[in-house]
Amino acid sequence: PAAMTATTPDKVHVSTLGKNPWTTGCTGWAMNSAACKGAEGVTCHGGLDDIWDAPAAVKSLAGTESAGSSDGVGTYAKFTLLRKSVMLHDGQTLWMTDQHTHRISALNLITNEVTTAFGDGSRGEADGVGTAATFDNPIGIIVTLDGKTVIVADHSRKKIRSIDTETNAVSTLVTTGLGYVTDMAITPDGNSAISCDWGPEGDGFKVSSIAIATGAVTSVAGSGTEATTDGTGAAASFRPCMGMAVTPDGTDAYMTQWSDGQI
Repeated sequence: PAAMTATTPDKVHVSTLGKNPWTTGCTGWAMNSAACKGAEGVTCHGGLDDIWDAPAAVKSLAGTESAGSSDGVGTYAKFTLLRKSVMLHDGQTLWMTDQHTHRISALNLITNEVTTAFGDGSRGEADGVGTAATFDNPIGIIVTLDGKTVIVADHSRKKIRSIDTETNAVSTLVTTGLGYVTDMAITPDGNSAISCDWGPEGDGFKVSSIAIATGAVTSVAGSGTEATTDGTGAAASFRPCMGMAVTPDGTDAYMTQWSDGQI
């Protein structure tokens, strides 16, 4: 927990777990071979049998193959570029970021009804309640441990937005000190969100800790230069990130680098 809240960023060590299989010859179903698994140190591609012990039933809940932006039930709803989703604590509502329509949609898992919860479709950064608030390419979305607040990465504005789940009021939590954040993960104590980003050099290509209560940002790791370098604190470097996760005990964080396929 001390490391994850970035009180001592020089103690945060970064290492690469999985390498891009496309550059090592572990491609296609060859990824399943023992040689490929052993060469990478982790399973490059386990195949479906390694994911499911038995067939899993999959069904579509909402949306169609044609892009659009419309509310509705089931296939009558349309999305353009869904990025991330989060389950609210009521257990029946899913909030989803639709990046290119600049909206956050709500899916009722009982009725399969989709409604626009936040954003009016225009690019902006206005605070407000529900659709009176505007976003600019929202991507990452997480919920706090108490379920009272949803945190959204307003990607193109390099801002972090906060949503009160009881009132649907949107406010701005962070305005400076971050790059184009793509994903976040809550620490086990619920006090911080660990973020990763898409750049640019300078504020971006870093892993940062965001205080949920105050919005204070602390750099945990990353030099601010686009590269893939293992190291401690600022000696490490990253490329564009798309996913972030924190272990249940808060001692480690894992991020997926989009551009070179590394973890």
